[in-house]
Amino acid sequence: MDIKAKRFQPSILAEDNNQKIENLGRIPSPFNSYKRELGLFTAITLPLILAACGGGGGGAVSPTPDTGSGSSSGSDSGGSTATAGIELDGGSYAATSEADTFIVDVSFDGTSVVSLDSDSIITGFDAANDSILLRGSGASGEFNAASLIGSTGVEVSQSTINNNTVIYFSPNSSNQSTSITIAGVLDGDLSTITISAEEGSANDSSASAPGGTDLESGTVAATSSADAFVYEVKFVDGSPVAIDGEVIITDFDAANDTLTLQAATAPSGFSKTSLLTAANVDITTNSIENYTLISFAPDASGSSGSIRLDGIVDADLSSLNINIISGAVSSSGPDLSDGSNIELDTTDLTAQADAENFVFDATYADSTLTGDDGPLTITGFDQSKDKIVILASSLPVGYDLDDFKGAAGIDIQSSAIDNSTTIYFAPDANNKSTSITLAGIVDGSLGSTSIVFTSSLSGETSSGTATSTDTGASSESTATSDTSSDTSSDTSSDTSSDTSSDTSSDTSSDTSSDTSSDTSSDTTNVIEVDLSAEGTVSGTDAADEFRYEFNDDGTSAEGNFIITLDNFDSANDKVVLVNKDGSSLSVLDFASKSGIDVVSETFDNRISISFTPDSNNSNGTLYINGVTGYDSDAGTFDSLILEIKAETDLAATSGGDFG
Repeated sequence: MDIKAKRFQPSILAEDNNQKIENLGRIPSPFNSYKRELGLFTAITLPLILAACGGGGGGAVSPTPDTGSGSSSGSDSGGSTATAGIELDGGSYAATSEADTFIVDVSFDGTSVVSLDSDSIITGFDAANDSILLRGSGASGEFNAASLIGSTGVEVSQSTINNNTVIYFSPNSSNQSTSITIAGVLDGDLSTITISAEEGSANDSSASAPGGTDLESGTVAATSSADAFVYEVKFVDGSPVAIDGEVIITDFDAANDTLTLQAATAPSGFSKTSLLTAANVDITTNSIENYTLISFAPDASGSSGSIRLDGIVDADLSSLNINIISGAVSSSGPDLSDGSNIELDTTDLTAQADAENFVFDATYADSTLTGDDGPLTITGFDQSKDKIVILASSLPVGYDLDDFKGAAGIDIQSSAIDNSTTIYFAPDANNKSTSITLAGIVDGSLGSTSIVFTSSLSGETSSGTATSTDTGASSESTATSDTSSDTSSDTSSDTSSDTSSDTSSDTSSDTSSDTSSDTSSDTTNVIEVDLSAEGTVSGTDAADEFRYEFNDDGTSAEGNFIITLDNFDSANDKVVLVNKDGSSLSVLDFASKSGIDVVSETFDNRISISFTPDSNNSNGTLYINGVTGYDSDAGTFDSLILEIKAETDLAATSGGDFG
């Protein structure tokens, strides 16, 4: 198995493979600034002075802890190390003119060294003075560069084309590896780079300052030192779409400075040269005004961010240090200051003359959105000034209309006859779907409707209250009907009959009284499927959660035979397919795995799930009796609640493991 092929390798081309772990000659670093002169003085002159003064021998000088800009010590960042330095938590980091220590959090797992940080890039690294410190439990004081190279799964690659050295750490349990790119240094055997290890715990990366100069919009001037600029993007259909805005960088030094495009997830192998051929990305130059402009692919609204490098004309980007890496991204959030925020619930309302932001609460999971509010209708929505705001706490940065329209279970329908547009959200765990209807609007693509997707409203919005004609939108506890009788009668029967019709009027009061019979973790009986041969697993009279294990390649982990779930109560029970070594998935993503087959067998009154055949062409099958109706296009069931969860996302039960 080629481990390296499964990793994300920023800016490393195929021709580099023949250069791994080879000393191809020492090409001098391009960072020939005053830092190099200082390094020469520190490495040669200072030991002689110390020796003359009786202060020690002529050994190498220990790096001075860096407590300057961009660094953090273990005491103030959550780590337990005594050494201060620059925490590599993902992104680009520029070395200073002092002796810098770059700290990487790792796990010393037997003979492996697994990085706990995201991909990082170091610019201006001075091998004579700077060093890399690996921090983790069980660190050896004798650990050095040779120890790292000798660790299982660790690989080092140098590239004369990209003028850098990349250290790939050991793959983690998911077979993923992160890396450190040392720009401007060619050292395939790490013979010139000082690497050590120290006992300590990982810092809180969420509280750390981002590496490099975080670009957003406007004009930024490079300094006389080696600068690392970070511009945040997202990838849509293989092309980078800007999360940040239009940026101009002046005095960019092509020999020393680095531009990093950082995305939450970047396509494997996407590099600087990929920008030249990526769809809807334009590289233009102007020799008269003396600049190079990188224009990114447009987003769902047609807007496009860009980076302009003043003073540089380079149409093929050959002289520039540009890296593309994966890592956490951030954003200042949407600007909703032009309108009053109107909190929606399930009550229809009429928009007012002033600009309004209609806030619809939703839940983001498995790459799609389910609605917490609705269904409701908005009359009088003004496309020229009003906005629909989809608020979901865990929504990833850069999520936009293209992501929403392509997500599982999302449907947008417009009708010229009814003169309306309805946005349907994905079904929730109870297979219920909710919606927003814009009366008087016919816009099936939503191209003329302003929709904002955000995870927070803090600091970015104006305050607003509901007006006299939309009082139902001001409080989600307000009920206009069904409050007198539903609290007394709905506790015993609502789980079986309330799924189809009660969502429109019963939501406000039903949440407080219906908890006694709803399926929840407090009353759910977890049944771990664990048979050694073909057989049947029966549900109980209580709410049951059946857990069936499978491997991330789609094969069954329970065995290559038929297992039948019987006495299944669709109103209370659910099935959880546990992905032992992979991630949580939507039903559509699960069903699209090679060899997986999900079928509604109406004649036999059951749902059949056939898993991927193994190397012997044998496969396991799960029958769920008593339920039918599967929409393969939407990935939804008529009555079955089916979830695909990563094993790490599920709490262990008293029965032991999950299978």
